[in-house]
Amino acid sequence: MNIALHPAAGVIHAFFRLWPKSRVAATRLTMIPAVGNMHDIQKGATLVVDNPVHRDIACLQGALWITHDGDTKDILLDAGEHYEVDRRTRMLIHALESARIRLV
Repeated sequence: MNIALHPAAGVIHAFFRLWPKSRVAATRLTMIPAVGNMHDIQKGATLVVDNPVHRDIACLQGALWITHDGDTKDILLDAGEHYEVDRRTRMLIHALESARIRLV
């Protein structure tokens, strides 16, 4: 299992909590429900996975930022890396670059 824990992951969460809500709304994040195994995610879009425990995310191309509700440990994946989920809380998979993922 390849997990990239970014040293500034907690800072990212703090940044979005402190960022003015008007600026957050202006970003117009696209939230996509996870249906099926293969996903193409455009840069800036976010895939939502409810109860993801025991799932495996493989980043086939692009770059991903993965976070779980209520958890300050974020995961960054580049092409060729994967993450085996061990948590039940809702998971958000955000495309830092346009990405293709396999979610099994």
